[in-house]
Amino acid sequence: MNISRFKKVILSIVLFVVPTFHLFASSADRSQLKQDFKQTYSAYQKALAGDDLKLIEANAKKSYELGCQLFDKASDNCITLTTNYAMVAASMKLMEGLYLEALDTMVKEYGEYSVPVASFAISILNSPRVDGKVYSLFLFAYKQVNKVAKAIVESDPISAGTLYVLTAEAIVDKVYNDIVMAKGYNLLVNRIESSEPILIRSQALAAKYYLRKGERDKSLELSEELIQILDKVGSQSYKDIEIETRRFLYTEYEWDGKRKKADKHLAVVTKLKPWSEEAEAVFRVQPLYPANAARDKLEGWVELSFNVNERGRTENIEVIESSHIIFNREAKKALKRWRYFPKVIDGAAVKTDTYTLRLDFSLKK
Repeated sequence: MNISRFKKVILSIVLFVVPTFHLFASSADRSQLKQDFKQTYSAYQKALAGDDLKLIEANAKKSYELGCQLFDKASDNCITLTTNYAMVAASMKLMEGLYLEALDTMVKEYGEYSVPVASFAISILNSPRVDGKVYSLFLFAYKQVNKVAKAIVESDPISAGTLYVLTAEAIVDKVYNDIVMAKGYNLLVNRIESSEPILIRSQALAAKYYLRKGERDKSLELSEELIQILDKVGSQSYKDIEIETRRFLYTEYEWDGKRKKADKHLAVVTKLKPWSEEAEAVFRVQPLYPANAARDKLEGWVELSFNVNERGRTENIEVIESSHIIFNREAKKALKRWRYFPKVIDGAAVKTDTYTLRLDFSLKK
Protein backbone atom coordinates (compact mmCIF):
# COMPACT_ATOMS: atom_id res chain seq x y z
CA MET A 1 0.00 0.00 0.00
CA ASN A 2 1.25 3.49 -0.85
CA ILE A 3 1.72 5.03 2.59
CA SER A 4 1.32 8.68 1.56
CA ARG A 5 -1.88 7.97 -0.36
CA PHE A 6 -3.14 5.81 2.50
CA LYS A 7 -2.53 8.53 5.09
CA LYS A 8 -4.21 11.13 2.91
CA VAL A 9 -7.35 8.99 2.65
CA ILE A 10 -7.43 8.15 6.35
CA LEU A 11 -6.83 11.72 7.50
CA SER A 12 -9.58 13.01 5.22
CA ILE A 13 -12.00 10.49 6.70
CA VAL A 14 -11.05 11.35 10.25
CA LEU A 15 -11.35 15.08 9.64
CA PHE A 16 -14.63 14.72 7.80
CA VAL A 17 -16.53 12.28 9.97
CA VAL A 18 -15.06 12.57 13.40
CA PRO A 19 -14.62 16.19 14.38
CA THR A 20 -15.87 15.52 17.91
CA PHE A 21 -16.96 12.50 19.92
CA HIS A 22 -20.05 12.80 22.09
CA LEU A 23 -19.85 10.41 24.99
CA PHE A 24 -22.87 8.45 26.10
CA ALA A 25 -21.28 6.97 29.20
CA SER A 26 -22.46 8.65 32.34
CA SER A 27 -22.19 6.13 35.17
CA ALA A 28 -19.16 6.22 37.45
CA ASP A 29 -18.32 2.60 36.76
CA ARG A 30 -17.70 3.46 33.09
CA SER A 31 -15.31 6.31 33.75
CA GLN A 32 -12.32 4.01 33.23
CA LEU A 33 -13.66 2.89 29.86
CA LYS A 34 -14.11 6.53 28.90
CA GLN A 35 -10.54 7.37 29.88
CA ASP A 36 -9.11 4.31 28.10
CA PHE A 37 -10.95 5.21 24.92
CA LYS A 38 -9.71 8.79 24.94
CA GLN A 39 -6.12 7.65 25.39
CA THR A 40 -6.41 5.00 22.69
CA TYR A 41 -8.07 7.30 20.17
CA SER A 42 -5.43 9.93 20.81
CA ALA A 43 -2.75 7.30 20.14
CA TYR A 44 -4.55 6.37 16.92
CA GLN A 45 -4.52 9.97 15.71
CA LYS A 46 -0.82 10.30 16.54
CA ALA A 47 -0.06 7.04 14.72
CA LEU A 48 -1.64 8.44 11.55
CA ALA A 49 1.15 11.01 11.43
CA GLY A 50 3.70 8.21 11.12
CA ASP A 51 4.40 5.41 8.65
CA ASP A 52 3.85 2.37 10.89
CA LEU A 53 0.78 0.67 9.43
CA LYS A 54 0.76 -2.04 12.09
CA LEU A 55 0.68 0.58 14.84
CA ILE A 56 -2.12 2.45 13.06
CA GLU A 57 -4.14 -0.76 12.70
CA ALA A 58 -3.58 -1.77 16.34
CA ASN A 59 -4.80 1.58 17.65
CA ALA A 60 -7.71 1.68 15.20
CA LYS A 61 -8.78 -1.78 16.39
CA LYS A 62 -8.57 -0.88 20.06
CA SER A 63 -10.41 2.42 19.48
CA TYR A 64 -13.15 0.50 17.67
CA GLU A 65 -13.46 -2.08 20.47
CA LEU A 66 -13.53 0.45 23.30
CA GLY A 67 -15.55 3.09 21.49
CA CYS A 68 -18.35 0.77 20.42
CA GLN A 69 -18.70 -0.31 24.06
CA LEU A 70 -18.80 3.28 25.18
CA PHE A 71 -21.11 4.70 22.51
CA ASP A 72 -24.46 3.55 21.25
CA LYS A 73 -23.90 0.84 18.62
CA ALA A 74 -25.93 2.74 16.05
CA SER A 75 -24.28 6.08 16.78
CA ASP A 76 -22.29 7.95 14.17
CA ASN A 77 -19.30 7.61 16.49
CA CYS A 78 -19.34 3.81 16.49
CA ILE A 79 -19.97 3.65 12.73
CA THR A 80 -17.04 6.00 12.15
CA LEU A 81 -14.76 3.93 14.38
CA THR A 82 -15.83 0.81 12.48
CA THR A 83 -15.04 2.51 9.18
CA ASN A 84 -11.66 3.74 10.44
CA TYR A 85 -10.72 0.20 11.44
CA ALA A 86 -11.93 -1.19 8.10
CA MET A 87 -9.76 1.29 6.22
CA VAL A 88 -6.58 0.03 7.87
CA ALA A 89 -7.33 -3.66 8.45
CA ALA A 90 -4.56 -5.75 6.95
CA SER A 91 -6.96 -8.60 6.20
CA MET A 92 -9.27 -7.98 3.23
CA LYS A 93 -11.79 -10.38 4.75
CA LEU A 94 -11.79 -8.41 8.01
CA MET A 95 -12.16 -5.14 6.10
CA GLU A 96 -15.16 -6.52 4.24
CA GLY A 97 -16.76 -7.76 7.45
CA LEU A 98 -16.34 -4.41 9.18
CA TYR A 99 -17.84 -2.45 6.29
CA LEU A 100 -20.82 -4.83 6.13
CA GLU A 101 -21.27 -4.53 9.89
CA ALA A 102 -21.41 -0.74 9.65
CA LEU A 103 -23.76 -0.84 6.66
CA ASP A 104 -26.08 -3.27 8.45
CA THR A 105 -26.18 -0.92 11.45
CA MET A 106 -27.06 1.99 9.15
CA VAL A 107 -29.89 0.00 7.56
CA LYS A 108 -31.36 -0.85 10.98
CA GLU A 109 -31.07 2.74 12.16
CA TYR A 110 -32.26 4.66 9.08
CA GLY A 111 -34.11 2.11 6.96
CA GLU A 112 -33.10 0.10 3.92
CA TYR A 113 -34.30 2.68 1.41
CA SER A 114 -32.93 5.80 3.10
CA VAL A 115 -30.54 8.34 1.58
CA PRO A 116 -28.11 8.08 4.57
CA VAL A 117 -27.72 4.35 3.84
CA ALA A 118 -27.08 5.09 0.15
CA SER A 119 -24.56 7.77 1.07
CA PHE A 120 -22.67 5.37 3.32
CA ALA A 121 -22.69 2.73 0.56
CA ILE A 122 -21.17 5.31 -1.79
CA SER A 123 -18.43 6.01 0.76
CA ILE A 124 -17.61 2.29 0.65
CA LEU A 125 -17.42 2.39 -3.16
CA ASN A 126 -15.10 5.39 -2.87
CA SER A 127 -12.64 3.49 -0.71
CA PRO A 128 -9.44 2.84 -2.71
CA ARG A 129 -9.32 -0.66 -1.20
CA VAL A 130 -12.80 -1.67 -2.39
CA ASP A 131 -12.40 -2.97 -5.91
CA GLY A 132 -12.40 -6.26 -7.80
CA LYS A 133 -10.43 -7.94 -5.02
CA VAL A 134 -13.42 -7.55 -2.70
CA TYR A 135 -16.05 -7.86 -5.42
CA SER A 136 -18.81 -9.12 -3.13
CA LEU A 137 -18.57 -5.99 -0.97
CA PHE A 138 -18.29 -3.73 -4.01
CA LEU A 139 -21.38 -5.34 -5.56
CA PHE A 140 -23.35 -5.22 -2.31
CA ALA A 141 -22.68 -1.50 -1.82
CA TYR A 142 -23.42 -0.80 -5.49
CA LYS A 143 -26.75 -2.63 -5.31
CA GLN A 144 -27.65 -0.81 -2.10
CA VAL A 145 -27.27 2.61 -3.75
CA ASN A 146 -29.28 1.49 -6.77
CA LYS A 147 -32.00 0.11 -4.50
CA VAL A 148 -32.39 3.48 -2.77
CA ALA A 149 -32.25 5.45 -6.03
CA LYS A 150 -34.95 3.31 -7.61
CA ALA A 151 -37.15 3.66 -4.53
CA ILE A 152 -37.09 7.48 -4.64
CA VAL A 153 -36.79 8.15 -8.37
CA GLU A 154 -40.51 8.89 -8.88
CA SER A 155 -40.91 11.12 -5.83
CA ASP A 156 -37.49 12.78 -5.95
CA PRO A 157 -35.73 12.31 -9.32
CA ILE A 158 -33.10 14.96 -8.52
CA SER A 159 -31.93 13.16 -5.38
CA ALA A 160 -31.98 9.85 -7.25
CA GLY A 161 -29.96 11.38 -10.08
CA THR A 162 -27.47 12.79 -7.61
CA LEU A 163 -26.99 9.35 -6.04
CA TYR A 164 -26.30 7.88 -9.49
CA VAL A 165 -23.73 10.59 -10.27
CA LEU A 166 -21.91 10.08 -6.96
CA THR A 167 -21.91 6.33 -7.57
CA ALA A 168 -20.55 6.79 -11.09
CA GLU A 169 -17.74 9.01 -9.80
CA ALA A 170 -16.85 6.32 -7.26
CA ILE A 171 -16.66 3.48 -9.78
CA VAL A 172 -15.58 5.15 -13.04
CA ASP A 173 -11.97 4.01 -12.63
CA LYS A 174 -12.88 0.61 -11.16
CA VAL A 175 -15.18 -0.76 -13.87
CA TYR A 176 -14.87 -0.27 -17.62
CA ASN A 177 -18.42 0.86 -18.19
CA ASP A 178 -21.72 0.95 -16.37
CA ILE A 179 -25.14 2.42 -17.19
CA VAL A 180 -25.08 4.30 -13.89
CA MET A 181 -22.60 6.67 -15.59
CA ALA A 182 -25.46 7.91 -17.79
CA LYS A 183 -28.44 7.44 -15.46
CA GLY A 184 -27.61 10.45 -13.34
CA TYR A 185 -27.32 12.74 -16.36
CA ASN A 186 -30.56 11.45 -17.91
CA LEU A 187 -32.44 12.16 -14.69
CA LEU A 188 -30.94 15.58 -14.02
CA VAL A 189 -30.89 17.12 -17.50
CA ASN A 190 -33.87 19.42 -18.09
CA ARG A 191 -34.64 19.31 -14.36
CA ILE A 192 -31.88 21.58 -13.13
CA GLU A 193 -29.85 24.39 -14.65
CA SER A 194 -27.11 23.30 -17.05
CA SER A 195 -24.59 25.28 -15.00
CA GLU A 196 -25.24 23.26 -11.82
CA PRO A 197 -22.04 21.47 -10.73
CA ILE A 198 -23.71 18.07 -10.36
CA LEU A 199 -25.10 18.26 -13.92
CA ILE A 200 -21.74 19.34 -15.37
CA ARG A 201 -20.05 16.38 -13.70
CA SER A 202 -22.80 14.01 -14.81
CA GLN A 203 -22.54 15.15 -18.43
CA ALA A 204 -18.81 14.44 -18.46
CA LEU A 205 -19.51 10.95 -17.09
CA ALA A 206 -22.28 10.34 -19.63
CA ALA A 207 -19.98 11.32 -22.51
CA LYS A 208 -17.43 8.80 -21.26
CA TYR A 209 -20.12 6.13 -20.90
CA TYR A 210 -21.38 6.50 -24.48
CA LEU A 211 -17.85 6.45 -25.88
CA ARG A 212 -17.06 3.23 -24.03
CA LYS A 213 -20.38 1.80 -25.20
CA GLY A 214 -19.42 2.49 -28.79
CA GLU A 215 -21.85 5.37 -29.37
CA ARG A 216 -19.14 7.76 -30.48
CA ASP A 217 -21.42 10.36 -32.08
CA LYS A 218 -23.47 10.66 -28.89
CA SER A 219 -20.27 11.08 -26.89
CA LEU A 220 -19.02 13.81 -29.23
CA GLU A 221 -22.36 15.61 -29.05
CA LEU A 222 -22.40 15.62 -25.24
CA SER A 223 -18.75 16.71 -25.11
CA GLU A 224 -19.28 19.65 -27.46
CA GLU A 225 -22.37 20.72 -25.48
CA LEU A 226 -20.34 20.46 -22.28
CA ILE A 227 -17.62 22.74 -23.67
CA GLN A 228 -20.26 25.34 -24.58
CA ILE A 229 -21.63 25.20 -21.03
CA LEU A 230 -18.15 25.53 -19.52
CA ASP A 231 -17.41 28.51 -21.78
CA LYS A 232 -20.48 30.26 -20.34
CA VAL A 233 -19.80 29.29 -16.75
CA GLY A 234 -16.17 30.35 -16.97
CA SER A 235 -15.26 28.82 -13.62
CA GLN A 236 -11.85 27.44 -12.75
CA SER A 237 -13.65 24.81 -10.67
CA TYR A 238 -14.16 22.70 -13.81
CA LYS A 239 -10.67 23.07 -15.22
CA ASP A 240 -9.89 19.35 -15.01
CA ILE A 241 -13.20 18.43 -16.67
CA GLU A 242 -12.58 20.90 -19.48
CA ILE A 243 -9.03 19.66 -20.07
CA GLU A 244 -10.16 16.03 -20.21
CA THR A 245 -13.09 16.86 -22.52
CA ARG A 246 -11.00 18.94 -24.91
CA ARG A 247 -8.28 16.29 -24.99
CA PHE A 248 -10.92 13.75 -26.01
CA LEU A 249 -12.31 16.04 -28.72
CA TYR A 250 -8.81 16.79 -29.99
CA THR A 251 -8.03 13.08 -30.29
CA GLU A 252 -11.30 12.24 -32.05
CA TYR A 253 -11.05 15.10 -34.53
CA GLU A 254 -7.46 14.16 -35.34
CA TRP A 255 -8.72 10.67 -36.08
CA ASP A 256 -11.33 12.13 -38.45
CA GLY A 257 -8.78 14.39 -40.13
CA LYS A 258 -10.62 17.52 -38.94
CA ARG A 259 -7.45 19.39 -38.12
CA LYS A 260 -8.96 22.85 -37.62
CA LYS A 261 -11.34 21.55 -34.97
CA ALA A 262 -8.60 19.47 -33.37
CA ASP A 263 -6.18 22.39 -33.25
CA LYS A 264 -8.83 24.63 -31.67
CA HIS A 265 -9.14 22.31 -28.69
CA LEU A 266 -5.39 21.76 -28.49
CA ALA A 267 -4.82 25.52 -28.31
CA VAL A 268 -7.25 25.93 -25.41
CA VAL A 269 -5.82 23.00 -23.47
CA THR A 270 -2.35 24.48 -23.85
CA LYS A 271 -3.58 27.66 -22.16
CA LEU A 272 -5.57 25.83 -19.49
CA LYS A 273 -2.69 23.63 -18.47
CA PRO A 274 0.64 25.39 -18.99
CA TRP A 275 2.65 22.36 -18.03
CA SER A 276 6.39 22.28 -18.55
CA GLU A 277 6.91 18.52 -18.67
CA GLU A 278 7.57 16.60 -21.85
CA ALA A 279 5.04 16.18 -24.65
CA GLU A 280 2.33 13.60 -24.03
CA ALA A 281 1.05 11.17 -26.67
CA VAL A 282 -2.75 11.33 -26.99
CA PHE A 283 -3.28 9.56 -30.32
CA ARG A 284 -1.41 6.41 -31.25
CA VAL A 285 -1.54 4.18 -34.32
CA GLN A 286 -0.22 0.65 -34.37
CA PRO A 287 1.97 -0.10 -37.41
CA LEU A 288 0.63 -2.38 -40.12
CA TYR A 289 2.27 -5.78 -40.22
CA PRO A 290 4.34 -6.20 -43.40
CA ALA A 291 2.73 -8.94 -45.48
CA ASN A 292 6.04 -10.69 -46.20
CA ALA A 293 6.96 -10.70 -42.52
CA ALA A 294 3.57 -12.14 -41.56
CA ARG A 295 3.87 -14.80 -44.26
CA ASP A 296 7.28 -15.84 -42.98
CA LYS A 297 6.08 -15.59 -39.32
CA LEU A 298 8.79 -13.05 -38.65
CA GLU A 299 8.57 -10.90 -35.51
CA GLY A 300 10.73 -7.94 -34.57
CA TRP A 301 11.04 -4.33 -33.48
CA VAL A 302 12.14 -0.89 -34.63
CA GLU A 303 13.73 1.82 -32.49
CA LEU A 304 13.04 5.33 -33.78
CA SER A 305 14.11 8.88 -33.02
CA PHE A 306 11.87 11.88 -33.63
CA ASN A 307 10.81 15.34 -32.49
CA VAL A 308 7.37 16.69 -31.58
CA ASN A 309 6.68 20.10 -33.07
CA GLU A 310 4.69 23.00 -31.62
CA ARG A 311 1.42 21.58 -32.96
CA GLY A 312 1.94 18.16 -31.44
CA ARG A 313 2.95 16.41 -34.64
CA THR A 314 5.89 14.08 -35.06
CA GLU A 315 8.71 15.00 -37.43
CA ASN A 316 12.34 14.16 -38.26
CA ILE A 317 11.55 10.46 -37.82
CA GLU A 318 14.62 8.26 -38.25
CA VAL A 319 15.35 4.60 -37.64
CA ILE A 320 18.05 4.14 -35.00
CA GLU A 321 18.10 0.37 -35.09
CA SER A 322 15.78 -2.49 -36.01
CA SER A 323 15.68 -6.25 -35.82
CA HIS A 324 14.99 -6.44 -39.56
CA ILE A 325 14.74 -3.80 -42.29
CA ILE A 326 11.38 -5.21 -43.37
CA PHE A 327 9.69 -3.44 -40.43
CA ASN A 328 11.24 0.01 -40.90
CA ARG A 329 8.80 1.54 -43.38
CA GLU A 330 5.59 0.63 -41.52
CA ALA A 331 7.08 1.75 -38.21
CA LYS A 332 7.89 5.21 -39.61
CA LYS A 333 4.46 5.51 -41.26
CA ALA A 334 2.69 4.68 -38.02
CA LEU A 335 4.72 7.12 -35.91
CA LYS A 336 4.07 9.85 -38.48
CA ARG A 337 0.35 9.61 -37.58
CA TRP A 338 0.87 9.88 -33.83
CA ARG A 339 -0.32 13.05 -32.15
CA TYR A 340 0.94 14.66 -28.96
CA PHE A 341 0.04 17.45 -26.66
CA PRO A 342 3.12 19.55 -27.27
CA LYS A 343 5.70 20.46 -24.71
CA VAL A 344 4.81 23.80 -23.15
CA ILE A 345 7.17 26.24 -21.47
CA ASP A 346 5.88 29.48 -19.93
CA GLY A 347 2.50 29.03 -21.63
CA ALA A 348 3.93 28.57 -25.14
CA ALA A 349 4.16 25.35 -27.15
CA VAL A 350 7.73 24.50 -28.17
CA LYS A 351 9.45 21.89 -30.25
CA THR A 352 10.92 19.06 -28.21
CA ASP A 353 14.40 17.69 -28.12
CA THR A 354 14.87 14.30 -29.72
CA TYR A 355 12.73 11.47 -28.36
CA THR A 356 13.28 7.76 -28.87
CA LEU A 357 10.61 5.09 -29.13
CA ARG A 358 10.49 1.37 -29.80
CA LEU A 359 7.65 -0.20 -31.80
CA ASP A 360 7.24 -3.96 -31.60
CA PHE A 361 5.90 -6.30 -34.25
CA SER A 362 4.38 -9.44 -32.80
CA LEU A 363 2.11 -12.08 -34.30
CA LYS A 364 0.68 -12.91 -30.88
CA LYS A 365 -2.91 -11.73 -30.35
